Amino acid sequence: MAQSEYTFPQDFGTTSGYSGTDGDEGDSNDAARFGAFVGATQPISCIINGLTLSNIDYTNLLIDVDPGKFFAVTDNVDVATAGDTRSDVGFINGFSGTTGVSLTADAVNHVYVYTVLADRDKTRIEVNTSATPPSNPHVKIAEVDTATNTFTDQWRLVADDGTVTYPTESAIDEDDANGNLRAGTLVFDRSSEQTFQII
Repeated sequence: MAQSEYTFPQDFGTTSGYSGTDGDEGDSNDAARFGAFVGATQPISCIINGLTLSNIDYTNLLIDVDPGKFFAVTDNVDVATAGDTRSDVGFINGFSGTTGVSLTADAVNHVYVYTVLADRDKTRIEVNTSATPPSNPHVKIAEVDTATNTFTDQWRLVADDGTVTYPTESAIDEDDANGNLRAGTLVFDRSSEQTFQII
């Protein structure tokens, strides 16, 4: 990943010897800059609360997703005022919930919630059987297996102390295998009540 050189926040009040005479009075209040600031302290997408599944209908292949809040991190976000991009940009999102989300029969359905970057204040649910995440900032929230009529939800639910929790150990293993967890990350398996460290 290419990394541009920058410091934020910074202006001529914090920079010794800088007079601001080139017309640039420093860093503007730019969403990508603030998002990179937040993303640096929490560099993994996660569920803050809610986003549970309800009314799971294995006959008609439908689910509801309850309201909740999530944090999504992504790279290559444009800085509106500088012609540059930022990596590890975090977006905090509220999701109002939705009903009647369609599933595929006899398959593992991967359920994601994502931020619509092309529009303001929009979040959506995406379900697929390929485990291919949305291109927008996202977090996986559940799996529904319509072959066995089972499900797990609240993947990557963050605990009060910042530990990332999962419904099962297999959910942790999948996220780790997909490169979504950095070495040293502490994760908690809620089904067995065990803590693991990613190596």
